[in-house]
Amino acid sequence: MPLESPKRNVTDAENKLRLLCCVDALGSVTPAQLWPFVASLELMDYIPMQLLLHELMADGDVETGTGALREQLFLTQPGRAALRLFDGRIMQSDRQQIQAAAAPYRTQLLQKARVQAVYESAQAGEYRVRLCLQEGELPLLELRLSTPHRDMAAAAIAHFQQQAAPLLMYLYGLGDGASAPPAKERAALSTLVTHSRHEHMVTAPLPHPQAEILLSLLLPDLATATAYQEALARPSVAQAAAQRLVALLCTP
Repeated sequence: MPLESPKRNVTDAENKLRLLCCVDALGSVTPAQLWPFVASLELMDYIPMQLLLHELMADGDVETGTGALREQLFLTQPGRAALRLFDGRIMQSDRQQIQAAAAPYRTQLLQKARVQAVYESAQAGEYRVRLCLQEGELPLLELRLSTPHRDMAAAAIAHFQQQAAPLLMYLYGLGDGASAPPAKERAALSTLVTHSRHEHMVTAPLPHPQAEILLSLLLPDLATATAYQEALARPSVAQAAAQRLVALLCTP
């Protein structure tokens, strides 16, 4: 009967680096989403993970976002520096395992969120697509793109599932620190619809020379939604957002 090798003793310091590596590989993840990922790789048990994650946050190596991203975990600059400095303390096999599992896990999260990318109209000179990311009854993100360029519409359809998470992270960050613009600087009016205490939908047109883009984003509180609406009222912010969306969706 073959003897099993004793399980390697992993220090708390190495497990902290493993968690940093997981958050870095996943890009954006909540604590509730991080645990199934850690468990699937058998990196550590639940209680040690929670304690070490709390220490990383207390030490400033990991932080949560603000506004609509307040439940998302991100590496801070000190966290990235620690990961680079002490990278050699993580076993190569652990690092490779984390990197290999991250992309499929992100795909699973997106599939649970019901990603939809469909043509609403496809005629010569007029291509309209609807791109939607939805978890509950309301869409988290909806983009309606109308363009005369067939290649642009096809690229948006093809790339949306892969780019949905980066798009959402970018868009949620637009409202941070926003203030109301002067009336003379206001862009086309956006709308804000409150569905419930924690569901506020902002809808705004984003100007782009090659497409008409209508953005709808679900935000968790009225203050965040108002800040977001004020940010998109600035023509420079709305134009930059349109350029960024097209670059993520339509650039090979």
